[in-house]
Amino acid sequence: MARKPKPKAKAAARGKEPIRFTGRPNRLDAALPVAVTAGAPPELQVDLDVPDAEATVGYTARPGTGALGLRLALPDSTPAGTYSGSVTIGEAKHPAVVEIHERRRVVVTPARIALRLALPAREATTELHVLNAGNAPLDLAAKQAFGLFEDHGLDRSLARAWTDTKARGVDRFGVLADELAASHGGPVRVRIDEGAGVLDPGASREIKVSFEFHGELITGRGYFGYWDVGGTVCTVKVEVVQSVPEVTR
Repeated sequence: MARKPKPKAKAAARGKEPIRFTGRPNRLDAALPVAVTAGAPPELQVDLDVPDAEATVGYTARPGTGALGLRLALPDSTPAGTYSGSVTIGEAKHPAVVEIHERRRVVVTPARIALRLALPAREATTELHVLNAGNAPLDLAAKQAFGLFEDHGLDRSLARAWTDTKARGVDRFGVLADELAASHGGPVRVRIDEGAGVLDPGASREIKVSFEFHGELITGRGYFGYWDVGGTVCTVKVEVVQSVPEVTR
């Protein structure tokens, strides 16, 4: 059974300037309250008020010096905020303050979304796996939008502008603008049919997504766009084909 700390030791710890750790959850650095050099540094122990989180603390070399610093590591999903506790260096106990910065990181699988749109249909659906690998809640918005662009549309527009035999001088910029406008695939409305809402740190879920196309898309051409999912940008590739009528026998 662990011994309870003596009241005198508690008072001594409270009177000291706290060791301040700052950074992201798995890399929280702090300066040592006393100089410690490499060789045989004192043993370290840490005790924090972070719920359901196992903390580890160790020494780290300080660049350009022979002195050491402290590095604290917590799970990546530890919520941002300020926590308190203590660090014991050898026999001396020091108060500690831990300031964890907010870190947003979302993992979408697959990150490159491939869709096939068979005209005259105007909608395509897919299923994705979303993991909140950050330390802040993620709100998966039920409705979003992004723009669609034709594959190689810029190259083709430049080629037509520079090779148009009727265009002269600034007229070529008008040709370029017209060609770029024609290669734009219009807006895409994104709707999360299943799985929208708040996703807690460390949690994951499957989502069902519908993409509604509102531009003039051309059969046989490919398009691309970028969809922002909680700060992670996913590439959306769209292949446009013509639906084949069913043959009735």
